Amino acid sequence: MDGFHYDDRLLKELGLLSKKGSPYTFDVPGFASALRRLFENSENAIAVTVFDRCLEISRNSSNLIHKSV
Repeated sequence: MDGFHYDDRLLKELGLLSKKGSPYTFDVPGFASALRRLFENSENAIAVTVFDRCLEISRNSSNLIHKSV
């Protein structure tokens, strides 16, 4: 779920940077949507977001999960 963290810049603007990791600092609907798509298993591949610990940012569409057989 780390890939669905709101960006630090956005958290700072919202006054939530010190609360990073709390449920309201994540894109929960985006995470739920990704899980739903994966569960449906109807697409050949789904691009997912990954959290880059070196850069401390979420990298959108930085990994592909391929359809299960």
